[in-house]
Amino acid sequence: MCAFVQDNIKMMSACFVQICGYLLKESKQTRNFRAVLVEYVKDLVQPTWGDRLLSKDAHKIIVEKAVNKVLSLRQQHQIPRMGKSIKSYLYASRAKLEKLVAGYIKKYGKS
Repeated sequence: MCAFVQDNIKMMSACFVQICGYLLKESKQTRNFRAVLVEYVKDLVQPTWGDRLLSKDAHKIIVEKAVNKVLSLRQQHQIPRMGKSIKSYLYASRAKLEKLVAGYIKKYGKS
């Protein structure tokens, strides 16, 4: 894989990801983890979104970048497989995720 994978991950559809020009199919566990992670990040962004401090595009960018960042840092065998393990992962890393999302909100939010 390329050294700049983090910058080149783009979600193509529900089950395909483009990495460095290659179209790869995501595994079922990655799709499940991505779906739960997207909902979790949306919940973190919701208070700022509700106060109208984010535009629709900024909301979309923040969720996409945060999810891609977390997934790019995990190798395939490190991604939680079951619902309980996904919840325990999110619980254990909630401080890091909140800090990541807060940084993106600060960067992309309205002044």
